[in-house]
Amino acid sequence: MIDFEKLAVFNLSKGAHKSVAEGVCAMEAVAWLEGLAHTDAPACTCPAIAAYVRVMNDKLSATDRQRLVAYLPRLVGTVGGLKVELERAAIFAQTAGEIDALFQVLDMALAHGPQSPLRFSQPLDARVADYVKLVGAEA
Repeated sequence: MIDFEKLAVFNLSKGAHKSVAEGVCAMEAVAWLEGLAHTDAPACTCPAIAAYVRVMNDKLSATDRQRLVAYLPRLVGTVGGLKVELERAAIFAQTAGEIDALFQVLDMALAHGPQSPLRFSQPLDARVADYVKLVGAEA
């Protein structure tokens, strides 16, 4: 079982970063949790969802951006092929731009197509602990 409270160590910031030590956006945090190379386009996440989350990450205030942390585990394992990607992109096109609407649309897209079984290639607790050591965050 995932201890979602441990994910609170991630302090998401705007933009792309050269390394985890420099900071992480939501999608870079997903790559870190999944044990992938540092990227804001991890192969474990549907490209349409990843693009939407990158835009959200950069448009949200610092406080609202932290709401994305709860979604990080759900973004793993969402790749579903071109048809699902196009359907999800159509869902994202409906976004009105209000903060709560952005999250509602993300929920709708995540409910459509393959969903993460909330299992990672590496133990999540270990990945969070490694992140805490690397950036000196408080667990």
